[in-house]
Amino acid sequence: MLKICSIIFCLFLISTNNIYSQDKIAKTAEGQTIILKKDGTWHVKNNIDIHDNKAITDDGELVLLGRDGKWFLANTIVTSPSQHQGSNQYIEKKYSSSNDLLKIHYSSAMVTGIACVYVPASMKGDFAEPRPLMLLLDPHGDAGSIVARWQHAADRFGWIIASTPSIMNGTSDKQDLLHLLALLDAVAAKWPVDRRAVVLGGFSGGACGAYLHALERPDLFRGAIVECGHMGPFRNFRGQIRPGSLFFLATRTDDFNAPATRTLAKALEDRGENVKIIELPGGHEPLTGADTDDALGWINSLIR
Repeated sequence: MLKICSIIFCLFLISTNNIYSQDKIAKTAEGQTIILKKDGTWHVKNNIDIHDNKAITDDGELVLLGRDGKWFLANTIVTSPSQHQGSNQYIEKKYSSSNDLLKIHYSSAMVTGIACVYVPASMKGDFAEPRPLMLLLDPHGDAGSIVARWQHAADRFGWIIASTPSIMNGTSDKQDLLHLLALLDAVAAKWPVDRRAVVLGGFSGGACGAYLHALERPDLFRGAIVECGHMGPFRNFRGQIRPGSLFFLATRTDDFNAPATRTLAKALEDRGENVKIIELPGGHEPLTGADTDDALGWINSLIR
């Protein structure tokens, strides 16, 4: 009997080791396991229902759950935060998918994560003058893409920009704010940030988070760039009225959020905020090219 049990136990060990040696493993925050098969597809182990919308592999890659119900690797490849806790808090590395983008690890007493950062070429070797900072929120946590989209505007006006994949549609506002505060401190610890010139920005769900946190913490954030946002966070906002922040709102003629963005602009103006709204052709799409320059340029002209 003992011999039979030993054989079964060995078979179990071989099976488990084969999974981990041949396939990539990711786990959600709730501890559920996702396995990357040889054909490049992700499968939930044992058909367990997934309640979390992201997972992290053992080597730190971010896996996201798409709207189609399929899991996919984000292009934000990160270093596992747990490997660096207690050592160098702000580890700078070359970002893998775009030139001149960096990734850093940040942590606080409450949260830990990674971020994609862009430092303007004009700052290379010159750290004497504090620079304004924009923290970007992407609805899918695609930190690299949203930072790259604002890279030209950042170069033109001398802004540092950063984003973290820890903030996306579905993450809690409370946790998002903790990540923003930790990221702000981490960037300011590495580069000269003008704390009086920190704004938020984002597209769609990220835009809603951007203006919500700017309203919540006007002591930290001077305003927000809101791309195709809606009224939800404003209706739920119950903070003290302290007007005077800067809000650049962008919408598009065929965007389903266009009526809400217009209403939001009026509501912010009625609060006494400094608001500019533009309407461009197209659907539910973020700003690109010269339009990002116009948005950041308006903020820059009033904040510095």
